[in-house]
Amino acid sequence: MLFAKKELMPDMVLILEGSFLMGSEEGQENERPVHRVWLDSRSPGVAG
Repeated sequence: MLFAKKELMPDMVLILEGSFLMGSEEGQENERPVHRVWLDSRSPGVAG
């Protein structure tokens, strides 16, 4: 099993699964229409 050094591991944040509304009725053509999007839980690295 391989282990990474802590200084090489990014800080992580948990984003819980769920849905949200994405898009715009007044934005650019590729932003229309407003629609519901579902995301599964994930733990991306945090920048900064």
